Amino acid sequence: VTGLDGWYVAGDGAHTVTVVWKAGGAVYAKRVELAAGTTIYGPATVCTDAAVADARGPGSTAALTGAAGDGAGGVWVWCTLSPTAGTGDTVLNHVSATGAVAAADPGIAVEQGTVKSLDVDALGHAVVLLGSPGRNGLAVQRYDTDGAADWSAPATPYNPLLPPPAPVTQEPLAVTAGAN
Repeated sequence: VTGLDGWYVAGDGAHTVTVVWKAGGAVYAKRVELAAGTTIYGPATVCTDAAVADARGPGSTAALTGAAGDGAGGVWVWCTLSPTAGTGDTVLNHVSATGAVAAADPGIAVEQGTVKSLDVDALGHAVVLLGSPGRNGLAVQRYDTDGAADWSAPATPYNPLLPPPAPVTQEPLAVTAGAN
């Protein structure tokens, strides 16, 4: 693991795993069949620091932040870009079970918030929790395996036009001494 800048393993629940890692300024994915240890594809290049610098300016880089299997042998990969631009600080990409990368390097810039967490639904779509920087509250967005956002805007967990619900308070409990 020496020399690698983060790595993740995502299984498909059957017979393969996909390993995702960053080395030498690039994020790679490699799918391996478990029984024999044979390579199905890879390494496939998902994101490079060079592409990030081209898109955001010299010195910009991507840190591998996470990977999650899509349940069908593919994997979702997301990277956090630095320095922060206040928006578009996460790039997201999907690598299929055959090694096809959905979006061109460096991936899809998530413009309406920074990915804080990611899970996958039964269809293999990424469901992401978005936060700051890039938005002032939490929201959820879903992405298809081609990288397109499924919803026109992220869904917020509460109506931003109304204040958050007031915390529940309880009256203090009085204790008195008695026979029992």
